[in-house]
Amino acid sequence: MSHNLAFPLLRTPDLDAVFSLTDRLLALGGAAAHGGTELRAKVSSRARLRQLLAAVPEAKVHEQIRKDADTPGDTPLPYADFYTVDLELPARQHARSAVTSALRVHDRLQVHWGDLGWPGCPELGLPWTRRHAHLQVNTHHEADDLDNPWTPDHVVYLHSYVEEHAAWLAARAGAEVIGEPHWF
Repeated sequence: MSHNLAFPLLRTPDLDAVFSLTDRLLALGGAAAHGGTELRAKVSSRARLRQLLAAVPEAKVHEQIRKDADTPGDTPLPYADFYTVDLELPARQHARSAVTSALRVHDRLQVHWGDLGWPGCPELGLPWTRRHAHLQVNTHHEADDLDNPWTPDHVVYLHSYVEEHAAWLAARAGAEVIGEPHWF
């Protein structure tokens, strides 16, 4: 069994700086132009769900989420304590505009880019890998829990299973690991 570690690379209130770094990391990770990008949010009501879906109309969602949003009124959501919405974006370049729009109606989001492959690091003896090759941005919170306290900062996380590889990748994108990793 392997562990997925998420290494923080940038903590800032500047979304432009966040997406500048993610663009450089995505270029390293050889991400496909289409698919593999999700926006995640936790909603507390049907009204909030409808607002979020309206803010990001290009996103695909699970059929049950669409049904819950289409239910008239504001009756309680099923699993209200942990109703998490995954919005699949049509392409990775939609992330910046989707986050900007969603933040107008929701305070904490996560963006996940999967379907990456981190390049090998010959000096460390590490081959090219898809294993735990992910990139994540948290808006206004830290770690993986969308219930973490609100903060003015956004955090960029690079997922890897080897700390040295994460540091090497960060350096290639003009960044560095700035704190302890979170386990996923």
